[in-house]
Amino acid sequence: MVWLLTCYYDGDMSRSSVSPCHQMWRALAFLCFLQTGPVSLAPTWDSPVAWAADEPTLVLEVRTEPSGGVRATGVLHLPAPSSVVQAVLTDYEKWPELFDMSMRVTRVERHAEYTVTDLALGHAMMIGERRLVLENRELRGGGLVSRFVSGDFTRYLRTWKLRADGEDTRTRADFELQVDFETLVPAWLVAQAVRRELEAHFRILTETVAKRAASH
Repeated sequence: MVWLLTCYYDGDMSRSSVSPCHQMWRALAFLCFLQTGPVSLAPTWDSPVAWAADEPTLVLEVRTEPSGGVRATGVLHLPAPSSVVQAVLTDYEKWPELFDMSMRVTRVERHAEYTVTDLALGHAMMIGERRLVLENRELRGGGLVSRFVSGDFTRYLRTWKLRADGEDTRTRADFELQVDFETLVPAWLVAQAVRRELEAHFRILTETVAKRAASH
């Protein structure tokens, strides 16, 4: 504890300079936050560690990868036509509105076959803002693939595949995310954070597409 306190007060404590000790304090604070939730923090130590959430409109599974990072898969049943969902997913300038985290879109560069997005992301598990440049390609038939181009991540691949969900007024959205970045936080704890953030993201997305469909 004395060592931790020494680390905490080491340096000028400015936001522009964050030591690994400060990052560990962020992680500990986030750990305390997670302990208030309904899910146990203790990993099963099976490989890989995984958590799943099931709701009437959502199936989500998040697991650590043996090679590093986290992989998440999900299925959403959205109350809007696929054309509306596609429009929301490709409204790049408004991406920050779909996430319950710190995000800034610093550049959107549109090309004939793809769009480049330059993002600045902030999170308790990352030191300062992390840059993430993605190449986004719309899928024929509905969907979007966002691939890592450059930035402060070691891997990022996000895929949405859309199709009609029994009727034209609803959409089934299949989701997959592979992400990895350098952090002092254990992988299983990163997986916990990713799961919680995706649950919030999916909730906001569902509300957004429902509002957009109602306005049409």
